[in-house]
Amino acid sequence: MGEADRDRGRALVIDDNPAVRQLVCEFLRIFGFDAQAAASGPEGLVWWERESFTLVVSDLSMPEMSGWEVIETVRRLSSDIPVILMSGSASGLDAQRACDSRIALLSKPFRLEDLRAAVIAATEAIAPPSREAPAATEASRCAESLGGTLDRAQTASHTLRQAGTWLATICEAMQTVLDEQQACREQLAVMQEEHRVLRGAHAALAGTHESMARTIGSLQAERDGTRRLLSEMRSVLDAHLQRLGR
Repeated sequence: MGEADRDRGRALVIDDNPAVRQLVCEFLRIFGFDAQAAASGPEGLVWWERESFTLVVSDLSMPEMSGWEVIETVRRLSSDIPVILMSGSASGLDAQRACDSRIALLSKPFRLEDLRAAVIAATEAIAPPSREAPAATEASRCAESLGGTLDRAQTASHTLRQAGTWLATICEAMQTVLDEQQACREQLAVMQEEHRVLRGAHAALAGTHESMARTIGSLQAERDGTRRLLSEMRSVLDAHLQRLGR
């Protein structure tokens, strides 16, 4: 039976970094664990009291509760539970204290095989002396059977990184298109406002033109009236001059 096919029970993963939590859970599922993630020490202890676990993986430095505090609480409730303590700082990993407490240490960043070795170390740390040889044999068989799985996982990891790069490029291009669309929408809004202003100006000009047309019509009517009056006055004047000439 392969390492990835074995049912190793449930593993509790406690880390305040969501990316690390997800990575550890995915790796442990490759090893046959059913992983449960917790974002803090208090949340992890809630899960610990609620369900049964066969492995605990905890980060060392967390805001509310340190990894050592989590492990001490867990060990008071179950002294034989395998424990892995992770840390991104080598200075925070007390090797002697971990050895005395039968805790496997795991430095960040880590690879799949590093976590596998830590799982084996944690399991061997709590195993009784009479079972050390079988445990070592089982660990050897597990290491051999995991070779193909490890290679496939590394290949998949490389493919995922390439896909992530392509995805980032696509997202950047999409963001550029969205920015251009936003700029076009803003420009269209400006043009619509200008069009509204122009329509108002056009309506005002049309009203002015109509008013001017009426004024011109009135002036033309007055001019025609004046011309008729002048014509009549000229006729009267001519008639008067004719009478005077006689």
